[in-house]
Amino acid sequence: MHCGELIESQYDGMRSILFLTGASGAGKTSTIETLEPDYNNTLAFIHTDDFGVPSPEEMVRLYVGGNGYQRHIFNHWIDYSKSYIHDKFVIIEGSLIPSIIIEGCKDENISAHRVLLFDCDDVTRKQRLNQRGHPDIATTDM
Repeated sequence: MHCGELIESQYDGMRSILFLTGASGAGKTSTIETLEPDYNNTLAFIHTDDFGVPSPEEMVRLYVGGNGYQRHIFNHWIDYSKSYIHDKFVIIEGSLIPSIIIEGCKDENISAHRVLLFDCDDVTRKQRLNQRGHPDIATTDM
């Protein structure tokens, strides 16, 4: 895919949304932090960590589990990004299951989107999470 394809949208003049997803520690935030200073005027960066993440117990209690939480937070990101969507190309980064992104975009009639899945080896990911003080999420389930 050519980068220019992402900027021009097929949907009512709306700019595109790029979803960066993958396990915690795969490199999503580092990539965004590298891009943001140079592109903050033309790109809207939405960091899902800024919204906080409930405990697994809270996810079950409030959202009937992880998938319910992911659907909820997807809708939150989309609502939050609506103020940017006509002015800037939006990049949303977070650990979402790609199928939830695809279903959510279909439900919201957002045809101008792409999903970029970040991945890295388990050893590097665990090192990154340990350095960030989050060894508890360096699991095989992530």
